[in-house]
Amino acid sequence: MDETINNKDRGNFLIILVIALGVAITLIFYMRSLKPKITSDELEIQSISQQSSSDETEEIEKDLENTDLSELDRELFNIEKELNDSY
Repeated sequence: MDETINNKDRGNFLIILVIALGVAITLIFYMRSLKPKITSDELEIQSISQQSSSDETEEIEKDLENTDLSELDRELFNIEKELNDSY
């Protein structure tokens, strides 16, 4: 009879262990999915913050050359469109 109880206890322990591992794995994948994803806007902001702080003309010119302003018109158009749509 003691052997039957021992096997039953082992079975219960294994079931609890499998459930705990399943919960742990699920939590790990869930936490990974919560990591913020860096968007192109955030990358652009990071690149702007990496510009030099020098006031030398050559450095300012280099910063201006490296600044991408090609999307500026599109963004202004989107802002204007949103403002007009709200009326």
